[in-house]
Amino acid sequence: MSRGKAYERELKQAFERAGYLAYRKIDAMTGKGKSSVRSLPDLWAMRDNGAVLLIEAKVVKGMSIPFNRLAEHQRDYLAEFDDHALNFYGYVSVMFYGEKPRWKRAFLIPISAWLHAERTMDRKSIPLNSAGLLG
Repeated sequence: MSRGKAYERELKQAFERAGYLAYRKIDAMTGKGKSSVRSLPDLWAMRDNGAVLLIEAKVVKGMSIPFNRLAEHQRDYLAEFDDHALNFYGYVSVMFYGEKPRWKRAFLIPISAWLHAERTMDRKSIPLNSAGLLG
């Protein structure tokens, strides 16, 4: 299982432990194991208070995640969902990891914070130390 798929599974389990009803979508595959171009976000999480979260999960090796790792259609879908209703929230969940030594850190970044950082940061990526401030 890929790191990305393993992280999606861990993320789903974490939301379930927190009392959410969580659904992890299965990727539609097209040729040579690549996911479809217009795929749905990775996870839906719902709470009994009416809150609905739509989450795109990303895994990155190293100390920053390039903004272009979130495809334009993913960015648009999350932003549109986030603006749809009062209790609808779009998020990008990023897990940073390293191998020597082994470490990992994960953050849940609101799509509005991601988009603001993309517009205002004087760089092409979100560094690990800034991800904690965004999410």
